[in-house]
Amino acid sequence: MNIKLHITEVSSTEILWEAMVREEDIQRARSSPEEQADPHFIDRHREQLIQRVTVVDALLDKLYGPVLDEEQYQRIRAGATNQDKMRRLYDLMPSWDRACKDCLYRALKVQHKHLVAELSAVVSSPALVAASCADSCKPWEGASSMLGAEGGLGAE
Repeated sequence: MNIKLHITEVSSTEILWEAMVREEDIQRARSSPEEQADPHFIDRHREQLIQRVTVVDALLDKLYGPVLDEEQYQRIRAGATNQDKMRRLYDLMPSWDRACKDCLYRALKVQHKHLVAELSAVVSSPALVAASCADSCKPWEGASSMLGAEGGLGAE
């Protein structure tokens, strides 16, 4: 479905402005209840995808047209690092519907099939994530076993 918009001069029929709104240009204001209850793979694994995707330009090539317009494509490609490019891509996602995220997911399955398989196998329970964060945020724990009884390094 395409919608044609135009503004005409009241005193004449001269068209002052005209635009075509394509279906893919229209964004939903709110996500459906099922989307809220079950976050998309792309949303669940945001941090890992930003850090671990190494072939961002190939993903952008697949998204150009169906998801990204020329300006978005060029702005993301201008990122200095792959992580910067992925962050720029994620900046656009609040306006995406599930179909756009599905398109990115399919592109990831082609370009990074092992990463997608690994992340799909990960159980993402809140307790597991909290425990994982708690362990990784306390690097000083476990270091006590390397210290001697008086707090110095082990015996010489």
